[in-house]
Amino acid sequence: MSIKGVWQSIFCYTSSMKKELNTIQIMEAIANRAAAVFEQLESSLAAFEDLEEDFARLLAYYESDWRKHYEMDNEGKFPSDMPRGVLGEDTIYNLIVSHHELLAELKRLGEREE
Repeated sequence: MSIKGVWQSIFCYTSSMKKELNTIQIMEAIANRAAAVFEQLESSLAAFEDLEEDFARLLAYYESDWRKHYEMDNEGKFPSDMPRGVLGEDTIYNLIVSHHELLAELKRLGEREE
């Protein structure tokens, strides 16, 4: 910034003009934040949509072989070093609840705009 620009910003702006400049700075910050949040949300929604088919497979598994695998795990039939958090009693259930709550929140937000 030139000396003239610095001088104008310090001494020449009226309090009314300073208020206008402050408003623009605040609105600029809000617009930048909104753009970043919207970009992140758009990416997250795309990932959520891409997950739907696999999540349906997980639900089908929970309703079919999960119980058998859960019991086999309790009998020690799987290697102890194999990741198997999916066999936890609440793992898939908690994901189902989260999925339902997210869909309800998206619906609520969509209805709010109508």
